[in-house]
Amino acid sequence: MRRRVAALLVRKGTQQPAQSRTGIPTLDQVITDLYGRLATLQQRVATITGATGPAGAAGSDAVLDMTEKWQSLAVSTAEVWEEVDLSDYGVSDGDLVWLTLRSKVGGPLQGGAREVGSTLERRGPLHGDAISCTLPVVAHGAKVEVYLENPTDMVVYLNGYLHGSLA
Repeated sequence: MRRRVAALLVRKGTQQPAQSRTGIPTLDQVITDLYGRLATLQQRVATITGATGPAGAAGSDAVLDMTEKWQSLAVSTAEVWEEVDLSDYGVSDGDLVWLTLRSKVGGPLQGGAREVGSTLERRGPLHGDAISCTLPVVAHGAKVEVYLENPTDMVVYLNGYLHGSLA
């Protein structure tokens, strides 16, 4: 298994790095390989998006800002898709928000989140206090729709949001 993992860490078509006595690449070699793969991935993203540098860097077309919140949201209506306005938290139209839904009781309760106006039944069961579900949702007019089977026994958190564009 170790040799298989080591083989996967080495890029196809490149010379295999010198290995430790066990035949497995050293940690430094693995890190160097991962940085090389990251640079390749960044170049591919830049090619796709047309960005000329890292997000926010001088000369870059990509400007993305992540804002962390971890705020609980007020959802009061049971078993319907309720529209929740996130503008008071700094969310704008088109932002990508991360919502975490959690059940506060042992039994399974249905919860979900989706874009405003969507017909997608994007919900599922949440089992027990230790189980939560985090969903990314695009805000329209700084709003999203949230479904809670029983708002008294469930909680919704706004983890944060990604603001900006790749254009």
